[in-house]
Amino acid sequence: MTMPMKFHTQGSSDSPVLVLGNSLASSMAMWAPQIAVWRQHYQVLCFDYAGHGQAAMDGACTTVAELAESVLAGLDALGIDRFRYVGLSLGGMLGLQLAATAPSRVQKLVVANAKYYQADADRQPWLERIAKVELDGVESIADATVARWLTAPFIASHPQTAALLRGMIAGTSRQGYAAAAAIVRDIDFRPLLPSITCPTLLISGSDDMAAPAAHMAELAAALHAQHLALSPCAHISNHECEAEFTAAVSDFLR
Repeated sequence: MTMPMKFHTQGSSDSPVLVLGNSLASSMAMWAPQIAVWRQHYQVLCFDYAGHGQAAMDGACTTVAELAESVLAGLDALGIDRFRYVGLSLGGMLGLQLAATAPSRVQKLVVANAKYYQADADRQPWLERIAKVELDGVESIADATVARWLTAPFIASHPQTAALLRGMIAGTSRQGYAAAAAIVRDIDFRPLLPSITCPTLLISGSDDMAAPAAHMAELAAALHAQHLALSPCAHISNHECEAEFTAAVSDFLR
């Protein structure tokens, strides 16, 4: 049985609910710049995947469907029915699953820097990355991951942000990384896209190697969704293009 997700809540319980989904190898702390704004208008619910941040490995999910069940069970435990959702990377994939399988509950959806399926050729690098982490730990891929998450000029001009994200990566357990990375490796939402009917905003980065802008443009066309293409920007768009990201999502969520 899937364990209910444990949420950290900020903002007024009288406000509309906004759920935030993190990227692989990060924690809920990745949303700090946006939470400072959104908690003024929403009851913001954050969480950590198993083995990420402060979360233990208990009840680790093995599929994105199980992740969605865990989130919905956690919301049920809080008596929350309908909610807005913003997710980045793995968090965006989770948002697609929630919107497809619980369409009456997701009021608005924001999917940033997330693939909606993996081509066969894209799965091999994930197998290699998981194997390396299981052997050498997440620290062994931390620098390379930061280099994919942010553009080189941004890293040079914002070393504190790069260091913050690197700390989240290195702080992820090898078991937690492997479990979540396997979910990313195996996703394929193509059969579920017709079930996603809520208003949707997609956000891509011009330099994102993990979720290329062209791939997200395909998803936008399939969903008839709005698409914000940020440039220059790599994978963690809520940090690299913080002001544009926060403003665009805030406007969309209203």
